Amino acid sequence: MNKFHIFYLNSTAPRENAQEHCDQHVVSKLEEYAVHLSTAHRLLDGKLFRGRTTHGQEVTHHFMGEPHLNRSLYKVKHSSHPSSIWTRQSYENYTWLYDCWVSLAEEYTFRFGGISEIYQNMHYHLLVPPEKIESNGFTEPNLVSECRNNYIENKNRTKWTNRNTPTWMVGGVKTWEREVREDLNK
Repeated sequence: MNKFHIFYLNSTAPRENAQEHCDQHVVSKLEEYAVHLSTAHRLLDGKLFRGRTTHGQEVTHHFMGEPHLNRSLYKVKHSSHPSSIWTRQSYENYTWLYDCWVSLAEEYTFRFGGISEIYQNMHYHLLVPPEKIESNGFTEPNLVSECRNNYIENKNRTKWTNRNTPTWMVGGVKTWEREVREDLNK
């Protein structure tokens, strides 16, 4: 999977999803998810400005009404990426990703000690969803199976500090396929 994908490893809840992120993603996804959330704020609530630099290069910015938000939120990045689009499609998607992001910050503390600097600097600004986001219901960001497959294929690079390896990771593809079938039969 490419950078900036939302890792949807567990369909139960954002906290369980965050707990199943490997160590590498607990760290990297804190920034990436904050980028998606910031981009949602800037594109939905920001004011578009187009101009040119002193060297004549065209620039585009999305300014927020509050000066502290302009300084704190990430600039718009990857606005046409499917995960970025998904984040701003609905209030429910935004809040699910925000809850997952907060849970990742808690995972960071649980696994490595300390508090994530990204979380510390951003949580207050991302807590409230964009004003212009609509409530359209929650849609899954991608298939759980795709994300789990990615982990299984790269198992030599995955590790979980202070956490057990997820059962679907230990058992491989057959374990999570069985879990999916069991969930469908409930």
